[in-house]
Amino acid sequence: MKKLTFLALTLSAALPAHAQPPATPAAAVQTPPADHARLALARAIVLKLAPNGAYRTVMEGALDQVSSGMMNKMMNMPLRELVAGWGLKQEELAKLNNASIHDIMMVMDPAFDQRMKITMNASMSTMTDVISRFEPQMREGMAQAYARNYTIEQLTEIERFFNTPTGTLYAARSMTLMNDPAVKSSIEGLMPAIMQAIPEMAKKIETATASLPKPKKFEDLSDADRARLAKLLGVDPAELKKAKTQ
Repeated sequence: MKKLTFLALTLSAALPAHAQPPATPAAAVQTPPADHARLALARAIVLKLAPNGAYRTVMEGALDQVSSGMMNKMMNMPLRELVAGWGLKQEELAKLNNASIHDIMMVMDPAFDQRMKITMNASMSTMTDVISRFEPQMREGMAQAYARNYTIEQLTEIERFFNTPTGTLYAARSMTLMNDPAVKSSIEGLMPAIMQAIPEMAKKIETATASLPKPKKFEDLSDADRARLAKLLGVDPAELKKAKTQ
């Protein structure tokens, strides 16, 4: 049951990752700012690539991808295939028969399908609204990156292409191509593959952190540590001592 619980927690933690905007590369932040002419041209180009509402369109497509593709495939995959890398013996795996996570959850929660759909819709809708509010900042970040990575001549050539019929079509569809059925179907197996890779990932983390000192337990904290922790938590140090003895 502990492994199943960890599996469920991992799934819930993985889902929001699909909705998160990519971080700005460190190299882009360290690059000197571009001149005004390049930045103005870059902004015009980015507006063609990511017009108003583009991020919402992409996010709404991601909702469909997660709910009807990757999620369904993972939830209906035989559990023994998902946990095959956990080190279970073959006879233990055989006991799982062809049961899937979905089969198990439906026993525990007859309204599981409706609950998952409502949860996904509410989660992705909220994330979509948040990302939509950040659309101007993300667009400006893209413009800064274009201005820093391309010369004025290159930017002029890019804009000239985007002003052609083919370039206009390319710019309009560049962000939403990830929502194309061909792309969606090609990555439907991503989530099950990630879940199967978790044991290997856990081993790598364990090996990589083996030389680090163990985290302190509460009883290992010095008076100075407890005083600092109490300040961070906004509580009386005496309360922490009391919690230790309970």
